[in-house]
This record gives sequence, structure tokens and C-alpha cells, in this order.
Amino acid sequence: MEMLDEYRNALLQTMLNFGVNIFTDASQLVFYDVDFESQFRDVLMGNIDVGILPASWIYANRASYLPLIRVHNPTQQVWEGERFPVTTSTALVPQYSLSVAPFVPLEVKQAVADALIRLNSTHPAA
Repeated sequence: MEMLDEYRNALLQTMLNFGVNIFTDASQLVFYDVDFESQFRDVLMGNIDVGILPASWIYANRASYLPLIRVHNPTQQVWEGERFPVTTSTALVPQYSLSVAPFVPLEVKQAVADALIRLNSTHPAA
């Protein structure tokens, strides 16, 4: 199954905006996919230097560890007129993954992902 993840793309773009390209600037990359627990543990243990985790996951699952971690470029975001309840380092992006069977054509994958990205709270399908 292939994962299309707009959230991850937004994080990579944010890093590029700050002049960091993880594919050329890092000496080693470890991809955890969606195993946030293992990634968080490895940051705390010093096995990796940086973790890219959803702020909402940290606050929901490991809030007691907040004094031990540093959030890069912390900001308070507003989503649909409401203050987002947790500090983040990136713009808010809907977080979802879409599983796709390997035989589905790329054009169909992209069309579905594009349609989902265009949804908002006032759309009839929302």
C-alpha cells in the first residue's frame, strides 16, 4: 500500500522555507512512518537528534515530557477562527493518510488526494 501524506509534504516544505533540506543537510535519515511512539522515545534516548511529530500527538500522549523537548520555531496557530490548543512549529495542515492499492493509476491517486485537500468545513462532503 502506498501512503499519500500531505502533512509530511507540508513539514518538508516548512523546513525548506527555513533553509533546511533533510535530504542534503542531514548525515543520516531514519523514517518512522507513523510510529510516533518509537520516534519520540528515540529522541529522548538520544538515538536521533530530531523528530518530526504532530504537536497534537505529543500533547495527547506525552504532555508530561514537554519540559524535556524543544519545539523549533514555536507558534500559536489559528484554525477556522479558533486558537489551536497546542503550540506548533508549522502551519496547520489536515493530517490524514490515504492508502492506495499498487494497481491504482497515478492520475487517480493524485485526483483523489487533490479532491480531499480541497475539502473544507463548508463543503457538502465534509
